[in-house]
Amino acid sequence: MDASPFLGRGTHREKKKWYPALVVAPVLVLTGLGAGPSTVVASRVVLARQVAPSAPIAGSLVAKAAKDPNSSPNWAGDALVGSTFTSVAGSWREPSATCPNDKSSQSVFWVGLDGYSSPTVEQIGTDAVCIKEKRGPVTGYHAWYEMYPLPGQFLDPATYPVAPGDLLQASVSVENGSYDLSITDVGHWTFSTTQAAPAGAQDNSAEWIAEAPSVCGTGCHQVPLTDFGSVSFSGLSANGLEPAATGAKIEPITMERNSRSTPRAVPSPATPDGGFTINWMGP
Repeated sequence: MDASPFLGRGTHREKKKWYPALVVAPVLVLTGLGAGPSTVVASRVVLARQVAPSAPIAGSLVAKAAKDPNSSPNWAGDALVGSTFTSVAGSWREPSATCPNDKSSQSVFWVGLDGYSSPTVEQIGTDAVCIKEKRGPVTGYHAWYEMYPLPGQFLDPATYPVAPGDLLQASVSVENGSYDLSITDVGHWTFSTTQAAPAGAQDNSAEWIAEAPSVCGTGCHQVPLTDFGSVSFSGLSANGLEPAATGAKIEPITMERNSRSTPRAVPSPATPDGGFTINWMGP
């Protein structure tokens, strides 16, 4: 989903995107991108995603970035940098959320271009949500895409349902200033859309990420990271090649808490074909 702010090197900024606010409602209207119509999602459990402007990282985070450039408060996974990218693709199985009784949480999983050191992100993926309710926690799984800093959009779960164990294949490609975003729930459905480039797109990184979103209203704060156990990205490619064959630098990213080096999600070393697993460590 909206990829979120990446804390990396000292020059990075924490980019606030369309981070989901956890909401319980019978109907949610999500604003479409560009001239497209709004999408009405009829669902008991939904997410409302909102946009907030970019904000500089607090001084302590800048200092931390200088010591450990590959830690982030909200991203875990692998990024390719040091080249120009025209496409990225990958597969994963939707993890099953383990939900506590006392809190709501969310994790998102996606492939995309940009965002590592640039002000936009072009991405598509799924999420796993826990909603706290008196009768017990409720889980939810959704597909979505985003052209940050434009608002992101959920896919209607009645047409594009996602369930734990589903095999997802996703890709983002760019040509002549237009981005093609596609996601397939193998054996069930395929969705694709073409979007104009957001201002400032640089196509200078490609990513496979698990993310902790943030709730944005008058301010922004991260929601707890849903316990997804682990998620494995496979079949990775960038510019039509396996990551190691692109000549770009592979940057593993560990998700850590802002105030201390406590891991939240950690990627494993990559296999020879570039695949890797992200393990949940804590909310």
